[in-house]
Amino acid sequence: MRINLQQRKLRIGTNFNPPYSAVNLNHQIHNGFEDEMFVTLAKYFNFTFNLIDFNGHYGIVNDNGEWNGLIGGMINDSIDLAYGGIVMTPERYRMVDYLYPHWIDPLTFITNTVKSEQKMNKLLRPLSMPIWITLIMVFILFFLFNFVHDAIMSPIIRYHNNNNRNNREEHLVWIALREFFRQPYQWFNRLNLSKKITIICWTVAILVLTSTYSGCLLSELTIPDRNQIDNIWELFKMFRSGQIIMVGSAVSMDIFKTKFIENNNVITKNLNNNMIITKNRKEGLDFLFDKTNGKFNKRKRNHPQQIGMPMTKSSGDFLQFILGKDLLYLPPIKIDSTIISMLVAIPINRKTFNNHHHHFSYYHEEFNRVLAQFVGCGLTKRWSDKFWHNEQLNKAYQMEKSGLTSNNYYDDQSSTSIQKIQMHGKKCEKNS
Repeated sequence: MRINLQQRKLRIGTNFNPPYSAVNLNHQIHNGFEDEMFVTLAKYFNFTFNLIDFNGHYGIVNDNGEWNGLIGGMINDSIDLAYGGIVMTPERYRMVDYLYPHWIDPLTFITNTVKSEQKMNKLLRPLSMPIWITLIMVFILFFLFNFVHDAIMSPIIRYHNNNNRNNREEHLVWIALREFFRQPYQWFNRLNLSKKITIICWTVAILVLTSTYSGCLLSELTIPDRNQIDNIWELFKMFRSGQIIMVGSAVSMDIFKTKFIENNNVITKNLNNNMIITKNRKEGLDFLFDKTNGKFNKRKRNHPQQIGMPMTKSSGDFLQFILGKDLLYLPPIKIDSTIISMLVAIPINRKTFNNHHHHFSYYHEEFNRVLAQFVGCGLTKRWSDKFWHNEQLNKAYQMEKSGLTSNNYYDDQSSTSIQKIQMHGKKCEKNS
């Protein structure tokens, strides 16, 4: 039987976290797909609600052992329900109850894009180091061969040079060097037989070698270096060697650290030196874009490595959609690019629905039944697709209105990137 809450007003905590929740300041327009889900639940169960913004704080345990954020509000009985892309963790599950999970979101990572630079070592890359060493040794052998040959044949060479002053032979190293740079030697016929055989063999070898070198060098110069990380194994390797700093909230960093230790079977002594715990996503993004002051900016100067941030795929998609691929890199979602799959669900206050008419479990079961139907019939997927469709139309409208091209649009977004992402009405502190 459908529950009728008789227009009961529920206190609902939320955070600005597209595509899950994106409510404007006056709470009249619900853009996120969880916003639409709650509007539908309110109509179905006949209740109203008042949204309470928690400014991007989801809930962690502080030094006093107390919970803050949305989970803390649930424990302190200041809110009845909460939403905004809230993932289920064992620590949270021990403190609050959850409704039926309505979304599965892979926890992956984003990194700041690193511009490739043309370096001089690209001239050496086409050939491996053993080949370069071999070439040096070959020129040394040419010098020794020329020295021994001239020492043995010195009487004949001296006689030949006295009679033919214009037909003197050049040093074998110089001839080999000319052939190396594909410069023909015009007086090849003047060489004796042993030197001719040596130069012919060298010319054939160097023809193959220089053709390979030039082809590989052109490829190196044409195709830019790929500095992006596409899987967690490469991420773990760079993290362990200190080539990347991971920035994120305490919850996401705990999951990352656990997964790292699990896959490396070792606890690195300096592990925490490559991690920075932030209060919320805004601090993480500030660090990612080097917009911080104080200790974070000092840490960035001391550690010029690449910056990474654990993030769910949905949130990463939205950030990359707003900022463009030139500022943020999100790896393609595959098994080897997923740290862990997260269950997204609605935490519920047990005290809210305990009354003399019905026990909490009765409301819990009814809400779960409806949520399971939402998921089963594809409503949550439809609401998510609707959100992305609206965002694309909104971006296209802004570009047409301002006369921007796609690249200029991203440049315009990047100039106020943090504000664009965190904007919640007139405030810039809404984040997840």
